[in-house]
Amino acid sequence: MNLKLHSLEARGKKQRSKRGIALVITLLMLSVITFLAVAFLAMTRRDRAAVTATMDVDGARNMSDAALNRAQAEVMARMIAQGDALSYDYMVSRNFISPGGFINKNSTLTNVNYDFFYGSTAANPVGNNAAAWAENIGNLY
Repeated sequence: MNLKLHSLEARGKKQRSKRGIALVITLLMLSVITFLAVAFLAMTRRDRAAVTATMDVDGARNMSDAALNRAQAEVMARMIAQGDALSYDYMVSRNFISPGGFINKNSTLTNVNYDFFYGSTAANPVGNNAAAWAENIGNLY
């Protein structure tokens, strides 16, 4: 009888030992899966940031290419319009700038200035009159 009791106790310890090992293995597998999920989320976030940066660079490159193409087209248009490949000029603003500043209610085409209104101060070079500013801009062309 004592021998039977001893063998039953040994068998119970083996089963508890197997259950303990199964629990440890399950917890290890769960921790590995959790680690992989967190790593995947971190990689996804990093890849999303990389894609956003790439799109910004591509947009900037496309805009600079468009500006270059426009400038080249304007130079070529001037050459074609003159009928001479050597007949081109620098493309700069040729607007007249009045050294006295812009005078409100004066509609002559020489009444223009980019940054100075007659009677304005250094702290407020534009003044507070939006209509006068619009007239100034209209005279610049």
